[in-house]
Amino acid sequence: MNEKISEKYKYTKMFLEIVIQNAYDEVYSRDNGERVYIDPNADQSMEKTVNGQVELTDEQLEEIVSQKNGIFLTPPNKYEYYRPNTVIKDIDELEKKLGQYVEAIYSSEKNFYRIDDEHSISTYFYYLIKTLTNSDSQDLIEYIDVFIGFLKDNMFSWLEDESKIGRIALGEEEHQQYDVLAKRTEEYYGSETPYTMRYALDRKGFKYTMPFVRYGISGKEAYIYSIQRKGKLNYRYTRIKEIHGSFNRVNSGIKHERDITPSMLISATMFMGMLSGAGVEKVRVSDFLTRRFGHYNGINSNFEEACRIQSNITNKFLRTFTRLVSQFKGIEITSYPNDIDSYLYLKLGNDISSNNPLLDEFFQLGFECSKKQKKEIKKNGEGIAK
Repeated sequence: MNEKISEKYKYTKMFLEIVIQNAYDEVYSRDNGERVYIDPNADQSMEKTVNGQVELTDEQLEEIVSQKNGIFLTPPNKYEYYRPNTVIKDIDELEKKLGQYVEAIYSSEKNFYRIDDEHSISTYFYYLIKTLTNSDSQDLIEYIDVFIGFLKDNMFSWLEDESKIGRIALGEEEHQQYDVLAKRTEEYYGSETPYTMRYALDRKGFKYTMPFVRYGISGKEAYIYSIQRKGKLNYRYTRIKEIHGSFNRVNSGIKHERDITPSMLISATMFMGMLSGAGVEKVRVSDFLTRRFGHYNGINSNFEEACRIQSNITNKFLRTFTRLVSQFKGIEITSYPNDIDSYLYLKLGNDISSNNPLLDEFFQLGFECSKKQKKEIKKNGEGIAK
């Protein structure tokens, strides 16, 4: 008796259902230029489970996987930029790779990937599309390999508890001296990335929370997906005003990209210093995330408004790093988004320094604490990605 196609490609079936449910309103499967229309919202075309999730029938799965020239999932024209054109070149290789991903999850103790009774395996395929860029959807095998690398990463594990990593002087007065705190937070189910790096300035119980960095590390390459701040600051508070006044010194002599938020730039700078100190030389900064657009499109009934919001957020995020590079020697951009794929590529060299004293101090602070810990961890034989 022949093996049912839904059993032979059980992981692929789950993955395709997640992709179709979350990335498309309409789907076309293309073979030799012929487009087979699939509408996941139409009852007659695709079954849905009780909770409203798309469920492919065996016949539909057979139709998709039987395409001779690979599988192409293409959104409607108006979504071409905001939804990925998913390409699966080898269905058997994808099934194998998804199996390896599941095995890696089962052997992981990380909160982000923890399997429990409430979450089915298919839920963890949803993680794969949360940080999916347009180019990632063209090479899913490599993309899944990156996620498996995230599972194995232990870099910065020494920051599981909030720790002092140095001291910074924001002025000449005693009350302007702050301890710099850092904490690597392991994110839970539903988060966009496996980790966030959180920073704060502390002086005698007063704590100023810096923007945090969402990231993942695979091998010796870092992936940065966003820099965010939660909650609103009380700008009428004298201490906060004073800190922001000091942060504005990063704009000294700058005539371009002055709209970049100084605290965001400083958090990015410290994190780059920590990466460099840990031996990371390559950094990818993500362009447009297709699933993130789905979020903004979901809360805005106006499609054009959702496009505008997402484009502005992405543009400013990327320009934070182009601005950073412009103020540093030893950090260079090797590729811009859409040159080869959807990422901004940065290379961290040796003897990195900034022409801005405050930025240089924050970078060196991150670099020195990370370099010191790297030596300690290397001595113990663990912690740093080999």
